Amino acid sequence: MENRYGLIVDLDLAIADGRAERDGALRLLERKPKRRAKRTVAADKGYDTRAFVDACRELGLKLADAAKEG
Repeated sequence: MENRYGLIVDLDLAIADGRAERDGALRLLERKPKRRAKRTVAADKGYDTRAFVDACRELGLKLADAAKEG
């Protein structure tokens, strides 16, 4: 979803299994064209997992998330 205007720009369908939302987000991000400039992805604290953060970094993305406290 485009953050500024709330427009749906892509869609992914998956079976809910506890990881589907994060895995779907990565599939959507992988489909985006590569850019030279650093891209930032906003996410809530449910995305603050080592695997998701590492995968975003591998895609050249900076994760601007609401990190889990503690």
